[in-house]
Amino acid sequence: MTHNSINQNVTVNDTVDGDVITIGSIDNFYGTIYQYRQEKRAPFACNTAPDPPAYFAGRSDYLKTLTDALQTEEAVALTAVRGMGGIGKTTLAQKLAQDERFGVVLWAELGENYREINESTILKRWVQDLARIRLADDMKLADMRLAARDAVQWAVEADQCQGPLLLVLDDVWPSTISLADSFREVVQKIPQTRILVTSRQTRVISKLDIPPDQHHTLEALNQDEAMQMFINIINTPALTDGLQTEIRRVAQLLEGHPLALKLAANEWQTDLTADYLSELIALYDAGRRDGKPMGDLYFAEGDRRVSSVEVTLKVTLDNLGREAEENPKRRRQFTSLGALSPDAPISEAHLMVIWDEEDRAGMRDLLDHALLERSKAKPALLSQHRLLRAYARSLLRKQNELETVEKRHHDYLIRRARSVFHEQRDKLETWDQQIADAIDQVEALGNDLVKRLAQYQPGQ
Repeated sequence: MTHNSINQNVTVNDTVDGDVITIGSIDNFYGTIYQYRQEKRAPFACNTAPDPPAYFAGRSDYLKTLTDALQTEEAVALTAVRGMGGIGKTTLAQKLAQDERFGVVLWAELGENYREINESTILKRWVQDLARIRLADDMKLADMRLAARDAVQWAVEADQCQGPLLLVLDDVWPSTISLADSFREVVQKIPQTRILVTSRQTRVISKLDIPPDQHHTLEALNQDEAMQMFINIINTPALTDGLQTEIRRVAQLLEGHPLALKLAANEWQTDLTADYLSELIALYDAGRRDGKPMGDLYFAEGDRRVSSVEVTLKVTLDNLGREAEENPKRRRQFTSLGALSPDAPISEAHLMVIWDEEDRAGMRDLLDHALLERSKAKPALLSQHRLLRAYARSLLRKQNELETVEKRHHDYLIRRARSVFHEQRDKLETWDQQIADAIDQVEALGNDLVKRLAQYQPGQ
């Protein structure tokens, strides 16, 4: 792609980087999209959704139900998926978003905490994926919304993106309903709009005005689906009939819960032998019969214990660093993650600070056991499933170490912020770029402080 015809719209506030233009004003944006229309330029992509994980398996009945609900003659169709943490709502939505019957697909992962930077990041990603235009960081949020609306409208009109528009609002919480409404406003004037919402809570879905007959509860995988997911994760050819029988037993013991199966499969990958699989089955069976293998734990509102996940998590934690005789350290490293915001990714440097030591081997160990993973939105950062973060926080609180680790976490963020505001005053207009690897945690901490202040009562 060349920019010979576009450069006339680029001002001193705009730049061209390869095939991506950075635009600093809404007027210049409108001018560029107008040229795209005049030249009948094709969108660079129709789908902004992340791919489902390679191990995805099953869910054909749910996919058909959701697709049928969204493939109607109505101008706007809404449907929703509700389910407990780790049950696979996001991966189901990612799989649905691949359906080629949809034209433009817009993906927005919301989470519990509203953060303006998250809204702007999502809007900027939509525009860049569709039009190869990067909205400048200092553009007003209101103008970003207008730009996203125009870019989406342009893409919908293109021959390459024929079909209904699908907007996926993933992981909506009571505190992010207003954000979901904001994204809906971006597409409200586009005909044949389809909206899929995922949430843990029925009340959230109801407040988004989704009809009761379009509330779909996502249950666990059936045994065949669970077994296939397990096999997909280990990705080992030529499994014997005996091993397949044992894997089916794992699927049965873990009640088809996707997150539990993921932990179990990654644990077995550390020692792919029949003997170790049999040992794991015995441990999972004992844990299930125990009921609460981790004892008494306190969970914050919005999170709750899941028996099958707890069973597998305990076994994984018991075996972390076993061969290197570093189990206590690895367990401590996992529980330290409980000091972090449940929705925000973390940099490797930040991770070492809350661990109070430099231990890349420990980080790799947690990654290998699926207790950490690379952030899909920001691959340079690390993320963790919210339910695992909830268990880590509960364990940290139980060990009376939450305050200590939170202090290391908060001190690190304060140091990072000071380094920008006091040492780089000439770059304050791009402070969010200077602290990009920690901005999610900074904003999450700010939101948490606001929430605590709102609940504070003098004299308590």
